[in-house]
Amino acid sequence: MATSSPVLDAISEGLDEKQSEAMQCINGPVRIIAGAGAGKTRTITRRIAYAVASKQWDAKSTLAVTYTNKAAEEMKMRLLGLGVHDVQASTFHSAAMSQLAYAWNRLADGDVPRIETDMSQYVRTALLRVTGHDDLEDQEVSDIMQELSWMKVNLVPYEDYARVCARTHRTIPLELSPQQFVDVAHIAENEKIHKNVIDFDDSLLLLSHILDEYEEIADELRKRMRHITVDEYQDVSPLQHRVLTQWLGGNRDICVVGDPAQTIYSYAGASSYYLLNFNKEFSPLSADVELDTDYRSSGHIVNYANAVLSASPMADDYIELRSANDSGPQVTLTKFATDEQQRQQIVSRILWHSKRDMKLDDIAILCRTRARARAIASTCKQAQVPYRLRTEPDDGVLHARQEDGKVTISTIHAAKGLEWDTVFIPDCFEGNIPMNPEGTGQAHEQQIEEERRVFYVALTRGEKRAYLCVARSAHENDYTAQRTISRFISDAAANKRKVRS
Repeated sequence: MATSSPVLDAISEGLDEKQSEAMQCINGPVRIIAGAGAGKTRTITRRIAYAVASKQWDAKSTLAVTYTNKAAEEMKMRLLGLGVHDVQASTFHSAAMSQLAYAWNRLADGDVPRIETDMSQYVRTALLRVTGHDDLEDQEVSDIMQELSWMKVNLVPYEDYARVCARTHRTIPLELSPQQFVDVAHIAENEKIHKNVIDFDDSLLLLSHILDEYEEIADELRKRMRHITVDEYQDVSPLQHRVLTQWLGGNRDICVVGDPAQTIYSYAGASSYYLLNFNKEFSPLSADVELDTDYRSSGHIVNYANAVLSASPMADDYIELRSANDSGPQVTLTKFATDEQQRQQIVSRILWHSKRDMKLDDIAILCRTRARARAIASTCKQAQVPYRLRTEPDDGVLHARQEDGKVTISTIHAAKGLEWDTVFIPDCFEGNIPMNPEGTGQAHEQQIEEERRVFYVALTRGEKRAYLCVARSAHENDYTAQRTISRFISDAAANKRKVRS
C-alpha cells in the first residue's frame, strides 16, 4: 500500500471496505466481480487514480477499456475530477482503430481503411448475387449482418462455418445453406475491400493480424499499455479476448471487472467464460474481490433479484447481493385481461405517480422487444404522456438523465447501465420473458439462462419500485392463446418462500 497523503486520502474517501481493497491492489492480475449497483465505475476509476497519484503507474501508459463511447467519456470525466489526466479510456474498437492507423502508416502506402457503420449496401449486393433477390426487408438484411458479425467475433473461419452450425444447431438467416452464407460473406468482404471500408469487427481482426505478424510494432504499442483495465468483462468476445491477450504479451498487469449475472449479449458473441475463468488463465491472482453491496436498489428489489438467480442451474456463478438501502415497497405482479388494458393501466399508474410529485424522468418502462416498446409508446402518445423511446443503447451522451420531463420507454438491452426510481416491466409471460428459445438441449438451456439474466438486469435498473405486469391474452375474449406467467416470477416466488422457511 502506498504511503498515505492528502491526495491519496481524498481518492480513497467514501469507499467501502471491499471497494478500498480493490483500489489498493494495483499490481495485476486482479479480478473484480461487481454486482448490479455495487459502484464498479467508482471503484475502478479510484483504483486508476490511486495508482497514478501514488506514482506507481504512468498515466500515459494506462489503458481503460469499456464497451461504449458514453461509458469511456464518463470514465475520463471521473478521472479528471480526481486530478488524473492522460489516461487512455476508450472502447475496444476505438483503441483498435487508433492502433491500426498507427500501424497502417508504418506498413502501407495507401490510406487507412475507413470505418463505415452501415454495411447493408454491401450485404444487399452479395445477397442479390447469391440468391437473386433484391427485395429483402431491412430486418432480413440486418439478420445477415448480425450473423456475419457473430462469425467474426467468434473467430469462425469460412471453412469451419458449416461444421460449427451443424454442431450448435445454429439457424442461418433467410434459410440460407452454410455455403450460400459463406458466399455472401466472401462477396460482401470483397465489396468492402474495393471501397477501402471496414466495420468495427474488421478493425479488431486487422489489428490482431498485425500484432501477430509484426513484433516490433506490437512491442511499441504494448509500451503504451503497461496497465490495462477492462470493464464489462462478462461481455468480452473471443475476438476481443484474443486482441487483449496480444496487447498484454507477457505482461500480467491487468484488472478485469464484470458481473456474470449481467451477461446479456451472448447472441452477439459475448461470453462470461473469460471472466469466470480469469483466475485459471492468469493464476495466481494478486487479488480477487467481490463487490456485493448494491447502493442503487431497495432491499425488496435486491431480494427479488437474488431469488430469480438462485433458481438458476448456474447459481454458483452469480454473487448474492445485499442492499445498502431501505426495504422499500414490495416488488408487485399485476395481471390484466389484455395487452391494451395492461398498457392503459401502466400509463394510468404513471400519471398517478406524477400527480404525487414524481418526475417523469424518474420512471422507465422496460420492454423485452422493440415492437412492445413501440406499442406502449403509442399508448403514451394517445394519453399525452411525454416519453423518450430507446431501442438501441445510447452511445452519444453520458449516463446523466436529460431533465426534460419524459418517461423512458426502452428495451431491456438498451437500458443496461442505467437506473430509475421506478421501473415497469410489462409482458412477463412465457414466450416473451423468456422468449421462445430455438434449438434443443444445451443450446436451449443456454438461451433460457440468458433470458433469466435479461430479466435480472431489468429488475436491478429500479431504485425504489419495480412493477411486474402481465396480460392474460393479447385481445379480449381470446381464450385460445391464454398466457402463462414467466417461469422467472414463479422461480422467485418459490425461492423467497424457501428463504422464509
